[in-house]
Order: sequence, then C-alpha cells, then structure tokens
Amino acid sequence: MNTYKNLEASKKMDQNFENNKKEIKIFNFLQPKNAQLISTSLGINNQILLRFIYKGDNVLVLLDSSSNEVISIITLKKELDKW
Repeated sequence: MNTYKNLEASKKMDQNFENNKKEIKIFNFLQPKNAQLISTSLGINNQILLRFIYKGDNVLVLLDSSSNEVISIITLKKELDKW
C-alpha cells in the first residue's frame, strides 16, 4: 500500500525532470580505449577535471564545459630513479 502512495510523488518528479530537461547540456568526451576513469570533479568556472589511469600513468584532463573543449592534459609519469 505504501508503494501506491509513492506513485503519485514519483509521477510529479518525472514531470519536473521532463520540464527541466531542456536546461541539461550534453557533453560527450571520448576517452582512450585502454584508459580507466578514476575520478571526476567540478572546479571553478564549470571546468571538469577527469583523472584516468592510462598505460600505467595518471592522466589529468581539464575540460571547459561551456565551450566543450579540452583545456589541458597532464600526464604524471613514474620515474623510479628519482625516488
């Protein structure tokens, strides 16, 4: 019975989502096939930071969500001789 009471609230949430759907901006970013996404975070000015593991290295990709462009790619490589 409780489930049926929640159906009305669920319908309202679906309607709100459909009404706000026009404001959602879709951004497609293709990652390399061998890369594994580790984390994402939203920074200042709606910049998105993606952290990948790619070929054993940490790779940071900074995206500008307003222009849909890659701002920078930073590869953190391990150098065993230094440590």
